[in-house]
Amino acid sequence: MKRSRLNPVNRKRKAKNWARAYGSAAFVQWISRLPCWACNYAGPSPRQAAHTVSGGMGRKADANTVIALCGVCHAKQHQSGWLAIGMCEESRQRAAAQTQAIWEAKRGNREDDDAGSEIPADAEGP
Repeated sequence: MKRSRLNPVNRKRKAKNWARAYGSAAFVQWISRLPCWACNYAGPSPRQAAHTVSGGMGRKADANTVIALCGVCHAKQHQSGWLAIGMCEESRQRAAAQTQAIWEAKRGNREDDDAGSEIPADAEGP
């Protein structure tokens, strides 16, 4: 099958680009344990990482814009937009900033997060 610029086949995100967009593996696992920012659901299903802003055409935004959404709210956001789940631009920015601040406090402001180290035992959501 021929690859084209518009229809890549099995193209994986490069490690450097993944780290920019999602942080570390530990951050992604930690996000999946947080309650949903939109509906506060904290049930057994894992949260999905949702970027609160666009990174531009064909580019994910940086990891500092990620918040946790449950599967239902994530689907609603994709189908009908942020207002469908009750989040305006200001509330999205505030949620992303708070998520990032909590993560940095949990990690002790360490910059060596890219190694994918273990999640702290006391990791909790907002």
